[in-house]
Amino acid sequence: MKNVDERLNNFSNAVLKKAFDVREAMTEELENNRDKELKEREMLYLEEAYKKIQINKAKIIQESNEDISRAQIESKKELIKRRNEIIDEVFEGVLSKLKEFMQSLNYYSWLCERAEYAMGKVGNSHNILNALINKSDEHLQERLKNDLDIEVDISKEDIIGGIIVCNREENLLLDLSLKENLYEEKNEFLKNAGLNIDFTN
Repeated sequence: MKNVDERLNNFSNAVLKKAFDVREAMTEELENNRDKELKEREMLYLEEAYKKIQINKAKIIQESNEDISRAQIESKKELIKRRNEIIDEVFEGVLSKLKEFMQSLNYYSWLCERAEYAMGKVGNSHNILNALINKSDEHLQERLKNDLDIEVDISKEDIIGGIIVCNREENLLLDLSLKENLYEEKNEFLKNAGLNIDFTN
């Protein structure tokens, strides 16, 4: 009987050990599977989080760039506005001085000198030359015709003062008007005064 009991006991112990080993193996497998699944989920969440961060980062960068561009455009608009105000102020003063000069006794002799210079440049045959003067100089028209011995007409556009001499035969023209002179001075003023605005940035 003792042998039977002992055998049963040994068998029972063997079954329990096997069951315990199986349980241990299953527990270990479950834990491994759980760890694997947790790591997979963690990686998935990390990837999702990274994607969201990148999307938001790109959005923030884009919005920042748009804000910077808007600010730069507004800045340049303000610069242009202020630059134009400065130019207008300076050249209103210049225009006022030119109009004073046009009322002076020296203006007519200066006008004749300019005309003779232009005539020498575009042709020396008086038959093919004619001059244009501003409407405000209309009172000098006949005097200029007589003194220069060329046809003198009134310009259709406002050239402020000065003279434009044309060679009708060779289609040559020399613009010595105060308007042209003022335009050239304005460009020179912009260069020298450092008021040019860089639009490349």
